[in-house]
Amino acid sequence: QHLDKAQHDQENDELDEEALVRQLRPLIEQATGTLKETEGVIKALDPDGRVSQSATRKAQDHEGTKEEQHLAELLAQLTGEVTKAIENARDKIKNMPSAKKTLGPLLDLFADPLFQIVSGVGLLLNGVLSLLGNIVSTPPPP
Repeated sequence: QHLDKAQHDQENDELDEEALVRQLRPLIEQATGTLKETEGVIKALDPDGRVSQSATRKAQDHEGTKEEQHLAELLAQLTGEVTKAIENARDKIKNMPSAKKTLGPLLDLFADPLFQIVSGVGLLLNGVLSLLGNIVSTPPPP
């Protein structure tokens, strides 16, 4: 929403990049914090890695339960949506030097906890890895 308005303002030479950064920075930081909290909860639920190891074996043997398969689908969807949002934001700020300089690194940090979550759950393997790779490498629709 903020980026759409900024893009419109840029087209009309009315863009205030510093105001855009002030609006978006807390939102990106909050979203990153939420993902980091989620990662912490997942690690706390499996401190010795047993669940992750079990999921790894089941994924390698293609013996995942319906719940594990559903979780993999949801993680793939979450990864796709977050990646799409990041790429969309990058695309919209690419011609905004100040916003790009400040927000670009924050967008990099935003993606990191997501991939930690996926690997922490033990699903970043074989088929799921390929699926996530396809989702991440697919450019967002125009």
